[in-house]
Amino acid sequence: MRSIIKSILKIIIKLMQKLLVKIIPGAFRKKIKNYLARNYFKDYINTAVYNDDVLRIAVLIQGGYGDILISNAWINQLYSKLECNVHFDIYLRDSRPISYFIFKFMPYKHKLLKDQLFYNAKNYDLKIEFDITYIKILDWIPYRIIEKDHKLYDLLLKIAEYNIKYDKFVNYHSPSFGTWASLMVMQGKNRWTGLDFNGAFEFNSSMGILHLDYNYIHILEKLGLSNRQYVTVHFGSDLRFSRNQVKLWPLEYYDDLCRKIKKQYPNLVIVQVGGDNSEKIKNADINCIKLPMEESLIVLKHSLLHIDSESGLVHMKYLLKGKSIVLFGPTPIEYFKYEENININSPFRCTNCMWLMNDWFCHCHAFDTSYPAECMKAISPDMVMEEFAGFMDDELHKEDNFYQTDLEIYNSDSLKNYEPIMKEICNTFDLEKKPVSENIYYGDGKFYIHASKQWEYPFVIKKVREYEKERPSPKIADVGGGAGLIAPYLTHKGYDISVYDIDYKCDHNGNPELTERTRLNYAEKIDLKLKFGNIFNIPVEDITFDIITCISVVEHISEKEYAINEMLRVLKPGGILIVTYDLIANLQEDGMYENGRTEIFSPAIIQDILKKCKVKSINIHTQEDIQKSLADMETDNVNITAGITVGGFVIKKGY
Repeated sequence: MRSIIKSILKIIIKLMQKLLVKIIPGAFRKKIKNYLARNYFKDYINTAVYNDDVLRIAVLIQGGYGDILISNAWINQLYSKLECNVHFDIYLRDSRPISYFIFKFMPYKHKLLKDQLFYNAKNYDLKIEFDITYIKILDWIPYRIIEKDHKLYDLLLKIAEYNIKYDKFVNYHSPSFGTWASLMVMQGKNRWTGLDFNGAFEFNSSMGILHLDYNYIHILEKLGLSNRQYVTVHFGSDLRFSRNQVKLWPLEYYDDLCRKIKKQYPNLVIVQVGGDNSEKIKNADINCIKLPMEESLIVLKHSLLHIDSESGLVHMKYLLKGKSIVLFGPTPIEYFKYEENININSPFRCTNCMWLMNDWFCHCHAFDTSYPAECMKAISPDMVMEEFAGFMDDELHKEDNFYQTDLEIYNSDSLKNYEPIMKEICNTFDLEKKPVSENIYYGDGKFYIHASKQWEYPFVIKKVREYEKERPSPKIADVGGGAGLIAPYLTHKGYDISVYDIDYKCDHNGNPELTERTRLNYAEKIDLKLKFGNIFNIPVEDITFDIITCISVVEHISEKEYAINEMLRVLKPGGILIVTYDLIANLQEDGMYENGRTEIFSPAIIQDILKKCKVKSINIHTQEDIQKSLADMETDNVNITAGITVGGFVIKKGY
């Protein structure tokens, strides 16, 4: 009976709050809302001032760089699954530049704050804390969350239930971390999958995301690495604990390993990366330990291999889709390792002592010593060199073959030939087929077809269908196509397609936040995979897709060579990359950079880029073809800037 009365009171209070919006001035209304909250929901909240349109979530993140990266990925995965608008306030202990860079390009709306402010912060619908082992719910407003997003409410209940089950670890996490890691390994989990809460939340390392800012690509040329093959090494530790932690491999071992590498591979450059607290490795060729993090990540991305103890840079290299040799001693290998890496566990009889004692990070209790620990000394430079040589001998002799197989340009005849495909696309979504002077909008999912894409989409679909005859049921990625209707169309036709974009907010006719949420929710309904990732660092492993499409994206970026190489990286042998683009006759002229365009393709630029990408049998558009295409564009009244046409090419990856 009491529960029924309480439910009725909640309904009455909600109705009162809605009436208050219309009849009471704003400032006084907030006071009354807070009074109602304090007196009728005091078990749940801390005197919040509500925003009726947006859920506000406060997140406290503890730990080092690896923990920040994993927490960020978890928040992003949560954001992609929510049904309502949400704003995150991220409270961080670490104020170093990398902490801010990790969050800089994230799609979810957020701001970063100092961790000291977290516990007294108010006005949130949800407050959660991340640490190395758990996610803890500190405060929440159940009825607000139920009202806005019932899926989030269900997830929070499961997290709360999970945390009650493992209360010992949640509330006393540091001293018991070693036991927790062992328990997770027994259950077949690791640092990432331990946050899926027994399947309540889909989460693993494939959800990791780390954007790159290629405005800093000049660092490779500055360091003399643009056309060189190199490896990276790291010697350093988290200054929260100790300058030289016991989990570090001895510095003299790094010197010895670098000497061996230079002797066996004299053309290979060795680059030391890390924070400015790192000690220098004498036999490294280039020292980058004081580089800004934006530049360090570029260096790390393009290294053939990274060598390190278990550290945050290993997580970064993994999220940059590269491989590392990782040396384990005090930290549990099965909990922290990535299967894609070369993981070396110490052969010493005493390992895996993380958090057995509070000062484990700076003191080896088995031998009553500090750095270097006996377990790390037991991993000899010869052991690492053997693994290094096994990988490098294969890597240095690996050569991909790429061939340009198609080259087309807009013309009136091909537009007419492609019209049946365009009609099929429109019929799929009950849309009116419009002339190329107009854009076509699909309101249900907020997707659209730009005018020139009435040529580009059929060109791409034709190539997909031709390829499907060779390899049925191809796995497809559409890179940079967040607002385009081609991915929903291919999904409706039964194709397995994933879209990768930095956000899904592009909409000339609406609210960006609402647009993105509408697209994400629509995609979930039709099983279209809209994922976050940029063209310079696609968050998937090598050789993942049969077909990659990139439709009218490259004119919006510089450094096209790196973008195309990244797409070719994730392409399977025998797969194809289909690129369409804006095109002009000659080098840039006045006005060619408008509407967000950064660098438009010309025949010379295409030829130069494809040569840099080591594509064979390159064909380029002739000046005569471009002039005819521009004339057809004008005749057909295509909605595009004068002097620009569109074209497309296909690159095939050899076996």
